[in-house]
Amino acid sequence: MNFDLDTVDGMTNAKKWLLDHLSRIADGGTWIVPRSATIINIDHERQVARIGVSLLPDPAIDRVFKAINWKVIRNE
Repeated sequence: MNFDLDTVDGMTNAKKWLLDHLSRIADGGTWIVPRSATIINIDHERQVARIGVSLLPDPAIDRVFKAINWKVIRNE
């Protein structure tokens, strides 16, 4: 499956994947992204992703959240 964010299909797939993944995280829950050691707090009600720690910052995370109309707040 294509996840190249610079293509229409890739961004569509990434957005679908993220929405599906977020549906499994409770409001106020935490998602730890292994590849970048990023810790993200999920606020479904306000559609806000708060990034508290990111050892290897990954701008793709912000990009896909913004593509699904979520706000990203970095508290690093």
